[in-house]
Amino acid sequence: MRKIGIQKAKASGQSSWRWKLCALVACLVILVGTSGICAFYYYARQTLFDEICERPAFFASSIALQINAEELELLRERGDEDTQAYRQTKKLLVRFRAANPEVRRIYILHPSKNLEIWKFLVGTEQDPKLVRHIGDNFDASQLPELREALLRPSSVAKVKHAPWGNWISGYAPILDGSGQLVGVVGVEMSASQLESELAQMRRMGAFFC
Repeated sequence: MRKIGIQKAKASGQSSWRWKLCALVACLVILVGTSGICAFYYYARQTLFDEICERPAFFASSIALQINAEELELLRERGDEDTQAYRQTKKLLVRFRAANPEVRRIYILHPSKNLEIWKFLVGTEQDPKLVRHIGDNFDASQLPELREALLRPSSVAKVKHAPWGNWISGYAPILDGSGQLVGVVGVEMSASQLESELAQMRRMGAFFC
């Protein structure tokens, strides 16, 4: 009887050990699976952020291809705002903005010798209190992406905040027929779509992670 009792105790101990091992393996599987899902979520979130932040640069590139570089080179002082070249360029920018409601502002800048202070050329702003004129200074000191646009399209990889809303921006160079830079297009877009999609992903991430 004593031997039988010992054998039952051993069997019970082995069974308990097996269950503990199975539970440990199950926990490890769940942990690895959850970690994988979380890693995928963070990767997908960053990819989405990068893709949406690149849209302003894409729009800026599209506009730059439509700008008449020769006419743009004629805009150098405020008096040039009465010319056909100015009106045609502004009309193009306003028409593009109207066709793309998510775009808030479009403007064209000209780099100066001091790369931290550029010159404004033309934009889509209609409010007389907010309109900027040819030759007005534009502070580029905090925008390395703007200087990068001297060579290639670029985007600001962060959301900017203002009392009237949040936005993302991008830039693209305007080249003449010989490939010389004559200006840079800037595009500011509402960040509402980005924020909405990121919020949805955060809700999904909170469920799994």
